[in-house]
Amino acid sequence: MFKKSAPLLRQEKQPRQRPLSSAVSPLVLQSKSHQLAEHLRHALARGELDDPLPPSRIWSHQLGVSRRTLDATLHTLQHQGLIRITPRGATVVRRSDQQSRTTREIPQAVRALTFAGYERHAFVETFSLMQERLRPRGIAVRWEICRPSRLRELAERSPQAQELFLLASVPSTYQRLFAERKHATIVLGEVAHGIPLPYVNVDQTSAVRHAVFHLLQRGISQLHFVHAQVDSVGIATAVDTFRTACQSWRKSPVTLFIHPTKLDRNSLLVSCRRLARAWKGQQGVIVLAPVPMTMVTTALLHHGVTLPHQSELVALFHRLETVSLYTPFIHYRSPTLRVIHHLTAASVGYFQSGEVPALRKNLSADMKRVA
Repeated sequence: MFKKSAPLLRQEKQPRQRPLSSAVSPLVLQSKSHQLAEHLRHALARGELDDPLPPSRIWSHQLGVSRRTLDATLHTLQHQGLIRITPRGATVVRRSDQQSRTTREIPQAVRALTFAGYERHAFVETFSLMQERLRPRGIAVRWEICRPSRLRELAERSPQAQELFLLASVPSTYQRLFAERKHATIVLGEVAHGIPLPYVNVDQTSAVRHAVFHLLQRGISQLHFVHAQVDSVGIATAVDTFRTACQSWRKSPVTLFIHPTKLDRNSLLVSCRRLARAWKGQQGVIVLAPVPMTMVTTALLHHGVTLPHQSELVALFHRLETVSLYTPFIHYRSPTLRVIHHLTAASVGYFQSGEVPALRKNLSADMKRVA
């Protein structure tokens, strides 16, 4: 029961209509369950709660909340190791037990894993802004570029409650491993067929198809698709979409070229020079981030290709400041802020409830002509 030294929790000194938000940090999501959890955490820390805790029917009436709200709060506190829920009711975890558990725990952290082959700048904006938004809530963002052996090592260890994995453009083999090992995991990008992981994805398929038909409708029959050479579900889908869209065009024959490139400087130079040297007549180029648009345009100009008269350029999902060039072209802008919003909300939700939200988000990109 509550000790008498806890006047805030006594019914006669805390009317039901008094908002619980007065005890809650403004950084916490302002649902009743979250407010109540924060309120009870402070009470536990001050030693104002003691066994036996009241039955949920009585306790919810004392606190002025519904039983459903109280039950959700108690499950949150159990996930945080502060109480135990048994068939006979809830009990307080002793301070000595909490202390020994805390020494073994890692801090709450989102582990953002990127597959080797992507440069750090490919996700720097997304992960940096996530870090800014999650740090005030006590959640760290740890970013790691992983080789296959490292991904397998992380997937095969035991799941930890204080850890949420964010797989950014990771191959399907490792997506499946994380799912089979029951890790708390969200995919940033496309999930392979048959893998039951939540995801937030930018709709590359629609953007690639739209870009192809935009160029073909302008009378351009030779199309190039430049993309990063990495083992990624999203990249494979984008390439298949480009090929299928070109082959489905019936008004005139289409010649298509696909240019995979590694993202180190030497590989990019070789790929861009090869593209420029083979240039004849008017052609279209679709460049998928993170391949830098500036290297493609510089190579074309260096080899005497006049822009935009001999080339129509399309940038897919590049940051705006990286494509603000003199030459006008079409830009499909990545919905970065919407991606961050969904990932941040899902991360907070996981660490408060212990369950990963069932995310299924395919976010569309806006098309604009950049001059």
